[in-house]
Amino acid sequence: MAVQILGLRTFTDRRGKERKAERFFEKGWRAPSVAELFLNLDEIIKDIPENELWNLYYTASHCKEEKGRIFVEQEILPIDIDGIDVERLDEYVTLVCQELELKKEETGIVFSGNGLQFIIGLTQTITDVDYFDRERHLYKAICGKLNQAMYACGLQGDADTSVFSGARLLRLANTRNIKPDRPNRMAYLINNVITKVNFDMAERAGLPKVLEGEHIHPKAMTKLPAPDPRGVQEGCDFLKYCYTNQATVSEPQWYAMLSIIGRLPNGEALAHEYSKGHEHYSPEDTSFKVTQALESSGP
Repeated sequence: MAVQILGLRTFTDRRGKERKAERFFEKGWRAPSVAELFLNLDEIIKDIPENELWNLYYTASHCKEEKGRIFVEQEILPIDIDGIDVERLDEYVTLVCQELELKKEETGIVFSGNGLQFIIGLTQTITDVDYFDRERHLYKAICGKLNQAMYACGLQGDADTSVFSGARLLRLANTRNIKPDRPNRMAYLINNVITKVNFDMAERAGLPKVLEGEHIHPKAMTKLPAPDPRGVQEGCDFLKYCYTNQATVSEPQWYAMLSIIGRLPNGEALAHEYSKGHEHYSPEDTSFKVTQALESSGP
């Protein structure tokens, strides 16, 4: 059980279409963990031929010693910001660390050639591959929070939600990132230390704690009839309270209201109508919170 170092190589199939294939499993290029890979990178990759030091990756998880990246466990949480302005790396690092309450010196950071990857060490090892499906809404909320923060600071870039996977490959530092439509750049380590931290995704995403009995589970909603917009708005005392007390409604109440009103026809427009009376109202924050509320819980 180890972290595998693999390559992706392009080939042309029988129909003349270009495809990518995973290579080098049989070479046995391995690392005991992602943390040790970062600390001892040069030593671990020294036996890889120089002409193959391009488009190489490592598995985010420990995998079985079989082809196919078969998940065993994962000790890290990766954040991948793509499409960045490479002249402003320090600003991205500062922003991500501030937004997610991370210390730069405790977080593995890689310039991937076109983006930045932040590797967060976890005190709670992920041992169930279904975890990624169960908690995907929280990871999406984290990515949404980072995207919103980058936009507010005038930084281009996009946090990739697909990174949250039990079979993920991540760009290996000290190797070249070669893509036909991008500049040919070397990936490198910005910080090589990964310290395990207690990372609560809901807390770092800024989501309120919603207990199982406090909302309708999204799966149960498929069995319910479509809501009657007029009946919901006029018959719910809570929504009427939120509408008439916009200036004083609390953050948890606002979030709960969005999780209901946002599911009605024209829900986003209604969310703004129910929110614009607050002194800190902004269209951007409200649209973001509506999306967050709909993805993170039932009503």
